[in-house]
Amino acid sequence: MSLLVATATKRRAGTRQRERHDGRPDVLQRRVWSELFARHDLLTCASGIAFRTVVAVVPLVLLAFAILGATGEQRLWTDQLGPAIEPRLLPGVYRGIDAAVRKIFADDSAVLLVFAAGLAIWDVSSAVRAVMGSFAKVYEQEERRSTIRRFAVSLAIAIPFSVGVIGSLLLVTLLPKAAAGGVGVLLTVASWLVALAALSASLWVLLRFGPPQGRRVAWVSVGAGLVVIGWIVQSALFRIFVADIADFRSATGTLAVFLVLTTYLYVAAIVLLVGIELDELLREGETPRAVWQALPALRRD
Repeated sequence: MSLLVATATKRRAGTRQRERHDGRPDVLQRRVWSELFARHDLLTCASGIAFRTVVAVVPLVLLAFAILGATGEQRLWTDQLGPAIEPRLLPGVYRGIDAAVRKIFADDSAVLLVFAAGLAIWDVSSAVRAVMGSFAKVYEQEERRSTIRRFAVSLAIAIPFSVGVIGSLLLVTLLPKAAAGGVGVLLTVASWLVALAALSASLWVLLRFGPPQGRRVAWVSVGAGLVVIGWIVQSALFRIFVADIADFRSATGTLAVFLVLTTYLYVAAIVLLVGIELDELLREGETPRAVWQALPALRRD
């Protein structure tokens, strides 16, 4: 029996012992989560994922602007994003950013779109491989796929994942502006529902094909719901910070923005790994109903 299998057996035995000790589900025990964070090295894994995601942000932004230019939706920058950030930037900095964005809009060739898409998918696949390495620790599985196969799988996952993320962002930004009044409200609600479905589908692809051994993943689960909701809340808070709080006119303010960005991605990676761990604990025998029923006892403690 391999070390990973022995570790998994030990974890299940420890789970049963803890359940016999106090009757509280593992999901609600701080000690269990502390052990999981230490055993699976979740914080280090989250750091690796966040670093690779930072690298992927630049080509993703380039791809988003290339798509806006190809679809004739330059008004998102000229009417919304540009005027919103201009007062918060030094004049020279904003002129440089604005010139670069307008240059992308002017060059609406298919070559730019293909280049941006290829660069974005390559860098996103690097972040996906970091997640795949974390899966091996969380699921306690031995990674036996060859390097070539891991690259192929990560690239295959990166394509729908990138489409889901960029599509969701563009959808919730553009669709509500298509109409006003009651129709605008309906479009806003519809855009968020579709974006939620797109993010859930992207996450499903990652969870289904990312682990070393293929796993059956439900379309809807407690952990996946936690991840999607956590990402949405984080994104809303990050948007508020950038739009209403951040000050790009000083060196300290600029550094603070980068610090908040890296923290945002780091917390997002932690939320992803915690959601996976949560589903794994529930898979080992605890039902969401049992966890819900135990919550009052946890609050009394």
